[in-house]
Amino acid sequence: MRVFEHEHASGPELVELLDLLRCWPPRLGDETLHDEARVDRRASPFVDEDVRPLLRDDLAAGPAEHAHRDLVRHRRRREEERRLVPEQLRRPALQLVRRRILALLLVADLAGRHRGEHPRRRLRDGVGAEVDHEAPRYRSRVDLNLLERTLHERGEPAFRARQVWEWTARGATGYDAMTNLPRALRDELATAVPFSTLAVETERESRDGTVKTLFRTTDGHPVEAVLMRYRDGRRSLCLSSQSGCPLTCTFCATGAMAFGRNLTASEILDQALHFRRLTAIDHAVFMGMGEPMLNLDEVLAAARRLPNLGITHRRTTISTVGWLPGLRRFVDEVDEPIRLALSLHAADDELRSRIMPVNERYPIADVVAECRRHMEATRRRVFVEYVMLAGVNDAPEQARALAALLGRDHFKVNLIPYNPWAASVAGEAADARPNTPPAAAGGLYEGSSRERIAAFRHELERARVPVTVRLTRGRDIEAACGQLAAAPKPHRRRTAVQAG
Repeated sequence: MRVFEHEHASGPELVELLDLLRCWPPRLGDETLHDEARVDRRASPFVDEDVRPLLRDDLAAGPAEHAHRDLVRHRRRREEERRLVPEQLRRPALQLVRRRILALLLVADLAGRHRGEHPRRRLRDGVGAEVDHEAPRYRSRVDLNLLERTLHERGEPAFRARQVWEWTARGATGYDAMTNLPRALRDELATAVPFSTLAVETERESRDGTVKTLFRTTDGHPVEAVLMRYRDGRRSLCLSSQSGCPLTCTFCATGAMAFGRNLTASEILDQALHFRRLTAIDHAVFMGMGEPMLNLDEVLAAARRLPNLGITHRRTTISTVGWLPGLRRFVDEVDEPIRLALSLHAADDELRSRIMPVNERYPIADVVAECRRHMEATRRRVFVEYVMLAGVNDAPEQARALAALLGRDHFKVNLIPYNPWAASVAGEAADARPNTPPAAAGGLYEGSSRERIAAFRHELERARVPVTVRLTRGRDIEAACGQLAAAPKPHRRRTAVQAG
């Protein structure tokens, strides 16, 4: 079934064809209602009490004037025209006006009936939504294999795993809070299945309300994540995909620390769950430690569960420095409306290769072309991150070169004030990574002045390139962009055993 949303909706409901004809929507003129071609017109299999008229008095007043604005945009916006095509046959035909679906037709998933036909499958949201017959549903399991295996060994019904995940996603602090699970099962899970794959080592709070948490994985690798609180009520997470990063960008503290390993989907998700227990959350960016495109499968597995925590796909952003194999997969395979961000920082290959060694392997032209392909397929602009380094990449002529490279239709530039860091912040980074570039061993760059940033922004605006300046959060606790780093996992030293 096609899925729609509306701010006035009180719940999932269907509208009968006859009810639609009786309740002519206001302010639509004298247009003739007509059936869209290729829509199945056979009778609905649902009984009468399951089909309720939607156009009630409380819905008829406001929505009509916002009909077009309130349409949920297609998750991938194909080249074809917008039309209603039932995912399965036997669905009742719906009426269209000017070949666009009426905003007053708020069609949901039949109160879960269709999901019941596809157990353990995920229902994608948005116009053009359908059941994903291959990917698992969001609400499948918590951590993740171990929980399911433990429940199976106990002979528990399959819905127990879903119950545990639903409690966890709502911010439960432990199994004891899961009151619809038997006490004996809660006690056994507390013993057999760790509630989190991460252990909190330290937690610091900034003067602006930002919280940075240092976790340790079960095998000792450090992971940092950040909760950012904004005055407008937003609660945004900065999540890590790796412990450390192997790509050694010279302005980033994470690139200077020793690389540990990729994180699992559970370890990524547990960062978000930790902050969900503190407060409601609504945005997430994969801009913490690591390069997400080097760990794409686990990143996507975690991102696809974030809606259960309150973070929709449209409020989820995955960033990349331009690792092309992962970026191509993201463009080709990801159907969810997850946003893409490119960490660019220079408009010419010579400069970008000096500050970002990955550019020697994947030059700017190839990376930008792939981002353009993503925008053309999805009609969603790609965010461009550009850290402002004094005397390095902040000249007006470099702004004009950036505008010429990006154009004004495909990208939105986010200028980032540079956040300095010290070698000690990177956890003995210079000793841990002998090939660290000299500029990274202590963060020797200086940030551009406000006047320099304003002039750079002015050049982009003159070229009509959308641009914003990022609001810095958590700098006083080393939680701002480019400052995440921690001491690496300690290695055991072999000691010689002398005979005698």
